[in-house]
Amino acid sequence: MRVQIKNATGPKAEEEIKDFTAFIRTRSWEVRSKDWDYRFDKPIDFVSLELGRCVGVELCQWLDRKQAQWVKERDRFRGQIELEIKRRGLYQFEHGGPRSRCAVQAWVTKLPSRAEKRKVIDELLGFMVEFEQTRRSEIYQGTGIADVPSQLLPVDLAPFFARMIFFAFPTGASLGVVLTKASVFKGAPPAETDSAIRSLRQALTAKTVEKAEIYEAEKRRLGLSELWLVVHYSSPDVFNAPYTQLGMQVGHGAHRRESQD
Repeated sequence: MRVQIKNATGPKAEEEIKDFTAFIRTRSWEVRSKDWDYRFDKPIDFVSLELGRCVGVELCQWLDRKQAQWVKERDRFRGQIELEIKRRGLYQFEHGGPRSRCAVQAWVTKLPSRAEKRKVIDELLGFMVEFEQTRRSEIYQGTGIADVPSQLLPVDLAPFFARMIFFAFPTGASLGVVLTKASVFKGAPPAETDSAIRSLRQALTAKTVEKAEIYEAEKRRLGLSELWLVVHYSSPDVFNAPYTQLGMQVGHGAHRRESQD
């Protein structure tokens, strides 16, 4: 059953709906069948005000403040890239566009400052267009992938990106430009031994202590009978401590499913 969500537009909504949908599909048929409203930049992310059982859902990402800020700035940067792709008519790189066909995975070493963004986006899109045109046989035939290591990146992009990979996608299914933090896995400095628990405590404190009065007031104003806090871990490309420190395993098999549960 498809979850019905209204007022959901924009990159931020897309990410939050993915997390919300993953959660709501674990609930009962009664909850899954409700109509939900997405509330952009308001207390309580999703609400269902159907008579009988008015419910709100607030998402809480398992990140500390510094990591969460990086994700916010990364998402804003990606949104600006996608807007410029549409403005220039570069349909081949559009996220899920009807004629999109090529996704670009970019590993970010440093996000550009506000003053640098325009130039970096211009350089990035210029490089993407040229690379896709000159390496079409490599991207769209055989393995359907073309790698761009750091030494092949233009000088103006090298300070911001460590590597890029161009993927061929079925028409209309492209992921667009995906930005991943370069230092998370290979070559990353070891995380402090308590960073997973400390970050979880910090995220929960922000929601349940620092903003408790805000959520309580909004719950009363909307007439909610229940307000759920959903903690999700959906940025392993930014913060990998839950995997490394808690021994989480990803993949197939009963032991891996048990680890993730």
